[in-house]
Amino acid sequence: MLVIGACAGRLVGIAATHFIMEHDYPLPTSTEGFTPDSPWTWIDPGAFALVGAGAFMGGVTRLTISLSVIMMEISNDIRLLPSVLVSILVAKAMADMCTHALYHALLEIKCVPFLPGEPNASVSPDLLHVTSVMRSPVVCIKEVDRVQYIKTVLRDTGHSVFPVVRSTNNGQVFVGTIARDHLKVILRRLATLPIGAALDVTYEDLQMRQVSQADRDYVADQEMALLHDIPVAAVDPEADGGSQVRQRLANGHAGRTAADEGVVDLRPYMNTSAPSVLDTFSVERAYMMFRTLGLRHLVVVDAVNHIVGIISRQDLLGYCLDDAISKAQRKGEL
Repeated sequence: MLVIGACAGRLVGIAATHFIMEHDYPLPTSTEGFTPDSPWTWIDPGAFALVGAGAFMGGVTRLTISLSVIMMEISNDIRLLPSVLVSILVAKAMADMCTHALYHALLEIKCVPFLPGEPNASVSPDLLHVTSVMRSPVVCIKEVDRVQYIKTVLRDTGHSVFPVVRSTNNGQVFVGTIARDHLKVILRRLATLPIGAALDVTYEDLQMRQVSQADRDYVADQEMALLHDIPVAAVDPEADGGSQVRQRLANGHAGRTAADEGVVDLRPYMNTSAPSVLDTFSVERAYMMFRTLGLRHLVVVDAVNHIVGIISRQDLLGYCLDDAISKAQRKGEL
């Protein structure tokens, strides 16, 4: 960005020099010992290049003060600070009028569900209930559930978080959530324990991240084996991730293990601080919760704490809100 802006700025500087030459204005000369009395001695294509580099990068990244400091550190010429700062501010203002910043565009390319400061909707989302944007029914897991059921849920769904419910006299009530990655860690640890041994998974184990590609391949191989009921002991750590497991699946070697018939207690590992809202909650206030709390999921419950739906960031994007508003208008709710 700096090189492109510098090239464009230098071209403008050279064009300005040629323009003055064509109009026979007095120009500075390189004759030794002679300083011409000309009002155009300030023209320097290098100065235009510095101003152009700052303006181009400012228009792309929308940086202002920090970019001005960077340009001054590059040039070591404080005299050009006002010109560079003005060019950056003008470029940023013009770019804001046309489109959003580069980093916002990269988020769209990578399909990251970024929520802007204000909801992009034609009608105020404060008039909608969260039931108009939530997804239902929800795949839930019990506090103490069968290992085989958890494997089936992980294998058949792609959700990153699952609500955890407790069975009571009033039905199954919401008590927390558990992440998909945490369930995988628990299953991996459970598969290596003897039958009947106590499960001991620490917080550090749940938050563990594999850094090397070999570790990630091995863990992926283990997870595929677990979800398809292949004994983890049959997985070779030196094999390519997933290749031998796929071969065993093709040969029909998958089958239930003894651990699959047992149950696992998820109460020590679930997130009991997961927020939830009533089904009459406003969409705009749910949007504010996602923005201020950095949420990825929000569980929707009824008056007796039964789960009726779940909201993710994707459900609050502009086009989803417009669809919900259109449906509400057709039903006469708005």
